[in-house]
Amino acid sequence: MHYQKDRAAKLLAVGDTVEEVAKVVGRKPSTVKLWMLEPEFNDVILKHIAGAALKIVVDYMTGEDVDKDRVRVALTLIKLSKSPGKVGRAATKEDKEDADLGEFTEAALKKMSGE
Repeated sequence: MHYQKDRAAKLLAVGDTVEEVAKVVGRKPSTVKLWMLEPEFNDVILKHIAGAALKIVVDYMTGEDVDKDRVRVALTLIKLSKSPGKVGRAATKEDKEDADLGEFTEAALKKMSGE
């Protein structure tokens, strides 16, 4: 994968928009969207998304970020990053059960972050 494409995947992983990423790498947003259909590109995103998501969870636990919806999305992304192959295909009943975030208590959040 060439440098611009790799950089684009990493920027998307940390939350930049398609439009922002396109400007940074000097491509059209439609090109970045096409890259997002490629398994190799998505693998790079998944490789880096867990770190960005974990930062959101830690920020929540330390009181720096109080948006619970954002934390729920971050926790889902962490789960997905640990389950390669689930992204890019139709969700199964098992996937939906795995995404049930009611199981995440404050204690579970602390345990995930290593506290």
